[in-house]
Amino acid sequence: MSIIKSQENSKYRIDWPMIMFFVIAYAIAWGLILYFNVVAKSSGVESGLTLMSMTESLELEPIAATLPVPEWFLYLLTRIQDFAFTISGILVTALVAGKAGFAVLKNKFCPSLASWKWYAAALLLPYGIFGLAVAIAIAGDNTILETASFSFATVWSVLFSANAGIVFYMLLRGGMGEELGLRGFALSRLQVRNSPIVASLIIGVLWAGWHIPVYLQSDIVSVIASFLLAFTFSFLFTFFYNYAKESLWVVILLHAGINAGDNAFEIIFPGLSVLDWQIPAYIGMLLVSIVLSFVLWKGHKKDELSITSVYY
Repeated sequence: MSIIKSQENSKYRIDWPMIMFFVIAYAIAWGLILYFNVVAKSSGVESGLTLMSMTESLELEPIAATLPVPEWFLYLLTRIQDFAFTISGILVTALVAGKAGFAVLKNKFCPSLASWKWYAAALLLPYGIFGLAVAIAIAGDNTILETASFSFATVWSVLFSANAGIVFYMLLRGGMGEELGLRGFALSRLQVRNSPIVASLIIGVLWAGWHIPVYLQSDIVSVIASFLLAFTFSFLFTFFYNYAKESLWVVILLHAGINAGDNAFEIIFPGLSVLDWQIPAYIGMLLVSIVLSFVLWKGHKKDELSITSVYY
């Protein structure tokens, strides 16, 4: 299903809805970070980002008495911040395409749209790479195995907890929070007028830029590494999205696995928490993203895609 309206020389026209999409997403996310900075200052917390992290991990109880607003309100704001791209995608879709646009997005949530193999790949890619990094860490220090836990509480945390649960990250964090907007709206729309590579470049820069306030609390090496990862992940997500027939559930699962995987393994192997064991994993995912960008460039012609887009 497509609601594309072609216009003469449309490739060279300014795409105002796309600009609006990113402006709204940035305004929501960055505006809420500024608000958290104000609350953090009044509560004696180091920074707004620290307060947001404490809120997301449900660790506000020790400072609850110093907060000027209820804990639940702060938590609600963190969900709005995480869902900035999805909220923006819904708002712009409503503005430019109305019911027809929502019908397009709804179709992308059909579970049977993609083969089970793509769901398996989206889950196994991040967890498999993190698992290899764990194996490397254990090879260097086998006492990590002594800390292993496979209790019911551990399994529950890996599936449902706020800081490591794959289901939680799919539905209430970056998975659902970003993919409807970034891939469901923006990527599909960009690919109407651009190749998958160019569309990925645009989203990669703007997606990485959206995270700048988070990066700035780190050292320069971490900032560069984080920006590079976010940028290259754009190509990884485009590959999965295009080949999985534009299934949003596939990229939501992939996004959740990348975000939650390292925390999940640290819950299973607590001994990992004192090590920088994730570095090989992120290098591995970076290399996979680069390889798949070449696949998009060389082996996936735009006319082979069946892109459905909210495009007026």
